[in-house]
Amino acid sequence: MDLLVIGNVSLDTIEIGSQKVETIGGTGYYMAYAASLTGCTVFLAAIVGTDFPFESMPKMKQLNLKYLKSTTGSTTRFTLRYDDTKALKNIISNFNTKIIDPRDTPSLAEGTYVVHLTSKDPILPENFITTFNTSVFSTDVSLSSLEKKRASIQLLLPYIKYIFLNLEEYHQCSNWLKFSDHPNLTVIVTNDKSGVQVYRNNNVILDVPAYKAHLVDPTGAGDVLAGGCVGMLCQNKDLVAALSVGSALASICVEGWGASRITNASSEEIYKRTTWIQSRVKKYAE
Repeated sequence: MDLLVIGNVSLDTIEIGSQKVETIGGTGYYMAYAASLTGCTVFLAAIVGTDFPFESMPKMKQLNLKYLKSTTGSTTRFTLRYDDTKALKNIISNFNTKIIDPRDTPSLAEGTYVVHLTSKDPILPENFITTFNTSVFSTDVSLSSLEKKRASIQLLLPYIKYIFLNLEEYHQCSNWLKFSDHPNLTVIVTNDKSGVQVYRNNNVILDVPAYKAHLVDPTGAGDVLAGGCVGMLCQNKDLVAALSVGSALASICVEGWGASRITNASSEEIYKRTTWIQSRVKKYAE
C-alpha cells in the first residue's frame, strides 16, 4: 500500500561547533525520503513558501511530490545548534508555514494510503480522522506536542498502530498516555547509540541494536528510522525486518550533513547494515 506522509518540510541551518550548513529538512522530508528508499511509493504532503528551492529536492522514482504545495510567504525554518560532541544545545523554530490540513486538500482522501502524521509542529491536526476512510497508521510525537496538545494526542491514540518516541518523550508521557489502555498500539522508543526498544502493553518485546556509525550530524536520524520502518511495514514486512532497515538507514544518515549521506547510499551498504542489525535483534515473549 502507498504511504502518505503529512508533516513539515523546512529550510534548516545546522551548526556543529564552528561549522554550519544550510539544507532542506523537516520531519516530513526526512521520513518520506527514507521510506522511498525501501521501495514504497510515498506521497509527501506539506506546505512550503515561495522561497523553497524545489530544484534541490532529490528526484526519487518512489517519492511523489504532488502534495508538496507552495504558498505566499516564507518556508518554515529551523536552526539546530550542537556542541562539539554533537549534543543538541538548542533549536530555534520559525513556523512560517503550518502542517497541511487534509480538509484543505480534498484529493488527499481520494487515494488509499497508510498515513504517517508527523508532529514536530506543536499543532497536531486531528482533522485527518474525518478525512481518511482508514485509521492513521503511525505518528511521532515531539516534546512540544506533549506539552501543548495532550488532548489531541489522546484523541488520536485509538487510530494509531505505531507511535515513535525518543527515550525522553517516552518517560515524559508514559503515565498520562496510559499505553496499556491501547493493546493494539506498538510503542517504538529510540535511544540514540543504544538502539531501539519496542513496547506493547508496557512490556518490552524487541531490542534492536544500533549499528556503529561515524557520527557527523545527528539531525533527522529518528525521522529516517521511522521512515524506513513504516516504508517496510507498508509492504507487509514484519516489525523486526522493518526496524532493521530503518535503523540501518538512520546509521547512514548520521554520517553526513542533513540528508546528504542517504542520498548516496548504495543498496549494498543498506543490505549489509540491515543484515548485521537483524541478526542481533532480541525478542521477548509478549
